[in-house]
Amino acid sequence: MLWKRIFFGLLISVFWQCSSPAKRPNTSVEIEIDENVQLLRLAYNLALEDSIEPYLRPCRNRFYELNHIPYLKFKQHPLVKTIREGDVWNADLPVLGLCFTDDFILKENVDQDILKSQYGWYGANLDSLGQLLASFKKQTRFSWKGDLPEKEKLLDSIRSNKLHDKLGVFFKSNKEIVLNICFDPLNNVTNKAIMFLDISGAERTILLGSFCEEALFPENDSILPWDEDTRRIIIHEMSHLYVDPIFPEMFETYFGKSDDPSFEYEMNEALVRGITSFIIRQNYGVEEGDKDISWQPEASKQVYEALKGINHTSHVGFTDIYSILMLRLRDSIAGNRE
Repeated sequence: MLWKRIFFGLLISVFWQCSSPAKRPNTSVEIEIDENVQLLRLAYNLALEDSIEPYLRPCRNRFYELNHIPYLKFKQHPLVKTIREGDVWNADLPVLGLCFTDDFILKENVDQDILKSQYGWYGANLDSLGQLLASFKKQTRFSWKGDLPEKEKLLDSIRSNKLHDKLGVFFKSNKEIVLNICFDPLNNVTNKAIMFLDISGAERTILLGSFCEEALFPENDSILPWDEDTRRIIIHEMSHLYVDPIFPEMFETYFGKSDDPSFEYEMNEALVRGITSFIIRQNYGVEEGDKDISWQPEASKQVYEALKGINHTSHVGFTDIYSILMLRLRDSIAGNRE
């Protein structure tokens, strides 16, 4: 199924009340479009659009008409040429726009080690990137245009689904969490958690794109859907806010100290994917959960199966449940290596 998850707005906060007898604090979902990200997305698309497969090109929606077509004459700008002639073409490269103020001064709350490891030259030369962005903004006079009236339908769906209640029950937690959604309407390639921002463990920022087949004009009612893909990604990213704070200690307990960050990341994702599918099973039906887990990696399926065998109505805390999942994951991996 085509992943179509599109979000837009200006720091719109969605709050819902817990329906259980024990009052839980509200969760905030903040949805925004960042002009610096869109400026860098414009340069990225101008650099690569002609050389990538049609199905990866930006959707030809109303945002494309307003924020891409008028700037085609700037394909030879130094920023565009730097991207085109470079060797880092990560589809999430435009999130580096979040590193800068409106005047393209580097913010203090960014983790430059993560940026260097994930974004190569750009992460190691943020001052130069800021100068290129400032020049590109001045020459193009770029200013994001476009409204999204469909947003209220999505926000109503998020409210009515009471996701904070559902996650609070599963994780047995009253934790306050904030999910910041950075909508990227001319990105038809990727969704990505943004890890280089120095924010609290109760807050997570994600990049979400706008998806369509063969860069065709999507129907207006498909621009902002509440569907199973939207549901999955929001539950997944919210779940990280409960899991990530305890993951490092748990990982070391069951796997030992590791010098392989990619393996740690893989295990964390395997756990959260399995948990996400099980939360879907708990709240939207067995068939929905089984369908969601069916295309996940084997490690996530092991987590899902372990969760099916646990009595979730007992007084066992989530830390104990997480220990069971870690043990199942470790034994599964050990068995596959024998």
